[in-house]
Amino acid sequence: MQCANQWPPIEGTRLIGHNGSVKRPAPSVDTRPATSGESRGPVLVVETDPAVRRILSLVLEGAGFECLSCASAEEALRIVSDHHPKLVVAEARLEKQGGSELARALANEGGWRPRVALMSAYPRRRRGYEDYFLAKPIAFDRLIQLAELVDHEPGW
Repeated sequence: MQCANQWPPIEGTRLIGHNGSVKRPAPSVDTRPATSGESRGPVLVVETDPAVRRILSLVLEGAGFECLSCASAEEALRIVSDHHPKLVVAEARLEKQGGSELARALANEGGWRPRVALMSAYPRRRRGYEDYFLAKPIAFDRLIQLAELVDHEPGW
């Protein structure tokens, strides 16, 4: 059985079902890189854990998105004002200023307002200023679908 957050299977690989049957899954998301004329992103990943930040960035870059990353909400605010990302994916429990506070600051600051997705291993307490919520462990196909959804919104 394939977990929802595994990498898409590489062409030619096979999955073994629980009954020993061999199956070849259909890809659920188009993870091909963007063509040279197509602009995708940028997406900003805000995560204190450098390994998680790197993995999420690699997944998004592998799907053809320009990806920026940082470890704090303060740094994220500077990046948003300089680079105007379409989507900010932020850990809900950042040090000092949390992801919810980052979403509120982006909503109230004026100027460029990206879509904000909070991610957490903990249940969502209540809806705040964020646009989306991603439960950890992150399903990579869901992350890519979200980035594509935001990237194709009119007016971006």
